[in-house]
Amino acid sequence: LQEIHDHLPPDEAAAMLKTKRLCIVVLGDSGTGKTTLVNTLCKGAPEVDAFADEADEGGQGGGNESKKEWPTVAPRCFHTSVKMPGGLPGEPPVDLEVWDTSGRERFKALSLAFYRRADACLLVFDVKDRRSFESLGRVGGWRDEFARMTGASPHSFPFVLVGNKCEHDLTADRRVFEEDVRDWCHG
Repeated sequence: LQEIHDHLPPDEAAAMLKTKRLCIVVLGDSGTGKTTLVNTLCKGAPEVDAFADEADEGGQGGGNESKKEWPTVAPRCFHTSVKMPGGLPGEPPVDLEVWDTSGRERFKALSLAFYRRADACLLVFDVKDRRSFESLGRVGGWRDEFARMTGASPHSFPFVLVGNKCEHDLTADRRVFEEDVRDWCHG
């Protein structure tokens, strides 16, 4: 939240915080852990065993079928409140409306209606899946499509890049590294 706030023009940041409700759209390929990320933000950390099951499934079938997470089809809205980092004591929290969208190509059209309401966009990738990272910035990719549909400039709109699924050993099977992320952000 602080990173989103810091990248907004000062007058826009002040106006957004006066409303005390921010709409955030979460985008990325299927299987990158967007739903788990949103649930963690809005409902708290999942049980410890949930990470093991999710890692086994990897969006490819397999894993523990009784705890299988089905892919998100339609956008789902979650609500939560957060305190602004560095906020004044007694300052009311900021309400977040977080839209979890489908990462599957055939369901993208269902998410487009929510793009225009967004105050910020989280672009999520799996650090162990290079293709999920590359799909964020390519022509016709997630950021490009969002910018095209909303008119938002990638240089002034608050896009936040989130590397996900690194809850275990940070180096095992990693396919996306800090240098890649820095290059992507400055490219």
